[in-house]
Amino acid sequence: MPKNKLLMLVGIAATAVLVVVGIIWASSVKQPDTFSDQNPSSVNQNEDTPTDMDDMSDSDMEMMDDSVTPTPPPPPTTVTPPPTTTTSPPTPPTPPATVTVNVSISNFAYVPAELHISPGTTVVWTNNDSAGHTVTSESGIELDSVLLGNGESFSHTFNTSGEFNYLCKPHPWMKGKVIVQ
Repeated sequence: MPKNKLLMLVGIAATAVLVVVGIIWASSVKQPDTFSDQNPSSVNQNEDTPTDMDDMSDSDMEMMDDSVTPTPPPPPTTVTPPPTTTTSPPTPPTPPATVTVNVSISNFAYVPAELHISPGTTVVWTNNDSAGHTVTSESGIELDSVLLGNGESFSHTFNTSGEFNYLCKPHPWMKGKVIVQ
């Protein structure tokens, strides 16, 4: 699951928990029915409570004092949602610049005869001789050009590391090597 979706789900869950806790807390706190600035004798008027302050006993007065003192209201409950973070999608990696290395086929030789390159490099062989030549792997099938005439080229991109030895089929003494590391 993407990180930004997970953060949003956690934020929503945390907000829901805070709201539920606030509701439970609010319902458990007993609120007085009214707050009155009237005189205490008119707050609790039932048959058992005398209405005249002079007729009250000390115990009635204590009870009256307890019942008149209002319970302060609970502090306001503020539910703060978690901060929202905006994450932009990851930037795709920039492909490495294409590197091209040229090999000249001239005077019945590959010039340079040995190359050291990185994976992803393209090698282009161009025949500058009047005779036809190939670029053919000594073992394996990595390199296998057609017979190249004068001015013709063959290219190959090396994506895996290793040593690649090659030769010219009509002239097997012509050898070259590509080292990919």
